[in-house]
Amino acid sequence: MAKDKSAADAGTSRPPVDTEALRAEVKAFASQLGFSAVSSEGFDYDDFAPEKAAKKIKKAQQQSSQAAGKDASHQQQQQKQQQTDRKQDRSKQQKDGRKGQQMQHEDRQQQVQQQREKQQQEREEQHLNAVRNRTWVESVGPRPGEVRGKSLLGKDEPTVWFEAAAALPKLDGSSKPPLDDNAMEQLRQRSEALLDREQQLFEREMGSRNAADARWLAQVRKSGTTSDKIAAMSLMVTSSATANIKSLDGLLALMAKTAGGKHVVVAAMEALQELFLTALLPDRKLKVLEQQPLQVLPPGKDGERCLLLWAVEDAVKRRYQQYIQLLQKCSTDNLDFIKEKATKAVSRLLAAKPEGEQALLSALVNKLGDPSRKLASDAGYLLGQLLLEHPAMKPVVVREVERFMFRPGLTDRARYYAVTFLNQLALSHRPQEGGSALAQKLIDIYFSLFKLLLEGKLGNAAVRQQQQQQQRRGKGGRGFKKGGGKK
Repeated sequence: MAKDKSAADAGTSRPPVDTEALRAEVKAFASQLGFSAVSSEGFDYDDFAPEKAAKKIKKAQQQSSQAAGKDASHQQQQQKQQQTDRKQDRSKQQKDGRKGQQMQHEDRQQQVQQQREKQQQEREEQHLNAVRNRTWVESVGPRPGEVRGKSLLGKDEPTVWFEAAAALPKLDGSSKPPLDDNAMEQLRQRSEALLDREQQLFEREMGSRNAADARWLAQVRKSGTTSDKIAAMSLMVTSSATANIKSLDGLLALMAKTAGGKHVVVAAMEALQELFLTALLPDRKLKVLEQQPLQVLPPGKDGERCLLLWAVEDAVKRRYQQYIQLLQKCSTDNLDFIKEKATKAVSRLLAAKPEGEQALLSALVNKLGDPSRKLASDAGYLLGQLLLEHPAMKPVVVREVERFMFRPGLTDRARYYAVTFLNQLALSHRPQEGGSALAQKLIDIYFSLFKLLLEGKLGNAAVRQQQQQQQRRGKGGRGFKKGGGKK
């Protein structure tokens, strides 16, 4: 059996391995795998050595640990930044919340205060109305809030304030120095107090004379329609301008409205125009209170009467200036019918009253440059009608039109309307109408305008010349350095 087994092992034994052939086969396989680190003597088996593999594994582990450390530190920084941002957001929200709560608290307090003041005013008004309506014993004294006495203007005197002012004695303050600012301010406060007193006396007298009409006027001014308010305030000013300056202020406020329908502005404009023409403006220029001879103001009732009428003149002058400013604003409105109404009002006031002449004339001449051809033509016609009624204003009007013609930035069409108006101007030998000097003035204007137009200093030619110069400057500086070479 043992012999048979040994014989079988000998028969099945493997042939000897050719190491050179095996080395060549491994070398070829390694080359296919990309192992190029071979020596000149043959393949380097150190690449598969355990020591070298351990070094590679250790190096890879170190790189991975370093990358993990960097990621951890970056995550920690991000977490810290997020915590800081959250803290800042929380603090900002808390501050905003406290600020918002404080603002809401202040708003609530303000609303509560306003509500309390309104309720207090309503209670006081209800109390005064109750006191006024009940039977009152005259021997006790005046009712609460009631002014006793008589008006400084007698019943036999004119109701129009400037007619009453014309009857005042002529005072000459040139012999005395003017008052200082403190004394002037005291007199102004005193004059305003006199105006308030006249208003209260007027309302008291109206209530005693016709209680029904007085209640109707009070109700209309408080809660009536706009047209009724305008009619009521106009009636009050016509009845007594001295005692109804506040009604005049109400009409000016309606004309100055920007919200709502434009018919309110037009209605207030027309009402104010009639009031200034018929009941408020005299045929002379007005004076402010500081221009009056206050240093020689008489004592007693005569002095108070003078001070009252001077205060009315000062108030009318200031309100008329506001009215002219509103007319100028309306003359540049977007709607043509409002511009037309304002232009006609300016022309009528300029022809009727000397007050505010320069501002009104400037507003009317400016309409020669209106974008609407109809309104520009109407402005020239109205200026011609003005000179037919007041021929002595020709030099003044020509001077204003000249200033308008040579204004920079004016369109050629506006300049055309101005030249057309001057060309249609009727000349006269009368010195009060300008005479030969006015004719010479017109010739100088024509030649100056002709020269400037030829030189390209006015009109569209000037605009084109300026644009060409800008283009040349732009082309000369484009693509070149300061020394002249290309960039």
